[in-house]
Amino acid sequence: GELEIEEGYFYYTGLPGRLRLDLGVFRQQLGELNRWHLHAVPETDYPLAVTTYAGEEGLAGAGLSAYWNARVLGTQELWAQVTRGDNEGLFDGGNRPAYLVHLNNFWQLGRATYMQLGATGVYGTNPDTGLVTRLGALDLRFTWRPPARAKYREWNVRGELFAIEKERAGAGEVRHGWYVGTNYKL
Repeated sequence: GELEIEEGYFYYTGLPGRLRLDLGVFRQQLGELNRWHLHAVPETDYPLAVTTYAGEEGLAGAGLSAYWNARVLGTQELWAQVTRGDNEGLFDGGNRPAYLVHLNNFWQLGRATYMQLGATGVYGTNPDTGLVTRLGALDLRFTWRPPARAKYREWNVRGELFAIEKERAGAGEVRHGWYVGTNYKL
């Protein structure tokens, strides 16, 4: 077969203002499930909408990531990532920089429940094929996990909505996709 690095990065957390920088190869913060490897996903496969827009292996790349969080009316996280845009599904295997911005918001609704809402934007080009790609995504998750039984009881409802535009020579169309899933730990 072939040997390749799936993930390997250095990160630095000693920057002011709760800023963290990552440098290396990493899974990008596209929505709710892309950041996880398949063995960590609660389903046996990634949802079809995720693989349709981000590819079978998901959106990952070599580059630089900046992460920042704030605690105002919940917790907000902001990622800004620049990677080599070589994803076959999004950029036709190009090699120009691709840009991703992801904002995630968490709210603790009670002792046992929380909700998160996120938004992602991805932009990249491939001049060799005249391709400009814009991808937007919204993700939502609701979790119930009773504190005294969190190891044994949990219920999650999650979903994502995608919109992608692939433009060549000024012409393109917008396609949409989505999924909703739930899991309950007995």
